Amino acid sequence: MVTGLLFTASALYVQTHISVDSGYGVLLPAFLLLGVGMGLVMSPMSTAAMNAVDPSKAGGASGILTMSRMVGGTFGVASFGALFAHLSSGRLEERLAGTGISAAQRDHIVENIGSGAGANRVTGLDPASAERVAGAVEESFIHALSSGMWLATGVALLGAVIAAVTIKDRAAQRDPASQAARGPAQPEAEPIAV
Repeated sequence: MVTGLLFTASALYVQTHISVDSGYGVLLPAFLLLGVGMGLVMSPMSTAAMNAVDPSKAGGASGILTMSRMVGGTFGVASFGALFAHLSSGRLEERLAGTGISAAQRDHIVENIGSGAGANRVTGLDPASAERVAGAVEESFIHALSSGMWLATGVALLGAVIAAVTIKDRAAQRDPASQAARGPAQPEAEPIAV
């Protein structure tokens, strides 16, 4: 899991360096590394979670694990989306200052930056202004995306640290040498007949 999270963090870090001029050649290695990293994380994470509970509680543990993944994914998307909206709208406001468009048009563009339709629906601009607005929208979008990837990179690195510290090595616990070092096993208590 730690290796997978480090691969994932590396892939996300590469995406912090994208720019308006970046091609798919920059993203493809990052996407491949991200896929390998997530593959190395998900299955061992499920195994570790299920091994940590008594077999009689496996159904409940599986449900909690699935719920945790869903809530975590939802919270992650919401956090990243809020950060993206804040960064992109702030950058776009800066870039649109002095372009000669009205405040209403500027507000419309800022509100619709994530949809890609904001600059296309602004009417009444001369071609030079329309080109400047389109460039500002594109640059603001990429700025927010690459800056937001720092949050994702940090979360992946934090996950790697938490996994390294908290996940116990089950193989070492079952090893006879480590059992001998811990002392003889205590016999299980016999049930009391009533």
